[in-house]
Formats: sequence, structure tokens, C-alpha cells
Amino acid sequence: MGWRRCDGCGRTISDRAPSCPFCAAPNALDSSSVFAAAAVPVAGAPAIAPAFPAPGGLAATPGPVDVDSKFHEPSAPGGLAGPTRLAGWLLILGGIAGAIAPVAPFARGGAVVDVLIGGALALNSSKWRLVALVRVVIGTIIWPILAIVQHDPISLVIQLLYSGSLLVLLQERPRRAFVPWAIGAVSVVLVLNYFGLAVMLAQQHASPQRAGQRRPF
Repeated sequence: MGWRRCDGCGRTISDRAPSCPFCAAPNALDSSSVFAAAAVPVAGAPAIAPAFPAPGGLAATPGPVDVDSKFHEPSAPGGLAGPTRLAGWLLILGGIAGAIAPVAPFARGGAVVDVLIGGALALNSSKWRLVALVRVVIGTIIWPILAIVQHDPISLVIQLLYSGSLLVLLQERPRRAFVPWAIGAVSVVLVLNYFGLAVMLAQQHASPQRAGQRRPF
């Protein structure tokens, strides 16, 4: 129990008294009058929704969007998954390197085929996925055999790494655990290929100049 000053006459009254015993002014701090006034709705006032919804009226909230899953799924019905389209771009880069390199004519023709197949995959053409798989399987058989015949273990390992990674990316639903490793492996092989090609072309460009120079004695 406490005491307060009456708003009407200014005298000290109990805070629990419903009204002032001196001037009969209502007590604003009386708990019973406060809750009674709160329970009576005011005319024209908008209805206040409860703080917590009823259990049956809970609205379903959308879950978080997984950006990574969109990359591994087809962008359109009947299209290709992200790793498969990326394999198309990697085939284009590999085909360009093979077309520039001083290789046999049949190997250069295969490089042109790689560019065409890779372009179709990059354009989200699902019909060319099986064609790309057949081409990679044939390359996985032919080039390692040539590397074994030529006693070239480095080319054998690089070719198996390159072809195996492309086979992972060319699956209809590539396994997510293998996709980063496959992309990394193909990228390393292409970087080494372009680096070796640059060194080879630089040496060929410098050799005619050295041949034209005369020795000073």
C-alpha cells in the first residue's frame, strides 16, 4: 500500500482508494479502475491483433535460398546443370590450345571438334551432352595409349586427370563433392597447357633469329 496526491484537491490519499474521500475525484492509480478501463473498447478504435498468433494460423515462412544448389541444377527444364555448362567452356579452352599447338593434323581436327561441342554445351544444349561424353571417353582411351607407347608418364597422368575431371562434370547430375576437385584439376591442366604452349611458341620465335646471327669468330 502506498500514498499519492489527489489530482482534484491535492490532498494525500491511498493509492488503492477508488476515489478521493475528500473531493470524490477518481483515483487514476487504482488497479481495478485501470484494468476495467482497458477492458472497455473505445468506439471507433481499430482492433488490435494479438501479439502471438493462434497455433492453427501460423504462416509458413520461406526457407533460405541455397545459391549453391542453383548452380548444380538445370537453369531451365530440359537444360544442363551448371557444372556441365562449365565443362563446355573448359572444352573450348582446351580446344583452342590444341588448335594453336604445333600438333598432327588429326589432333588439330579433334581440337576443332572440342570447340564445337564445348560451344553447344555452353549454350545449354542438352542434346550435346552425350556427344561430349563419347568424345571424352574416346580421348581417355586413345591419348593414354599413345602416351604409354611413347613412354611418356607425365602426359599419361595429365591426360587421365583431364579426362576424368571432364567425365565428372559431364554427368547429368554431377556429385557436388567431386565438382570443385574436377574444376580445379581441369583448370590446372589448362594453365600448364597454355604455359607450355607459350614457352614453345617463344622458343620457336627466337630460334630463327638465333640462326641468322653470325658468330664473331
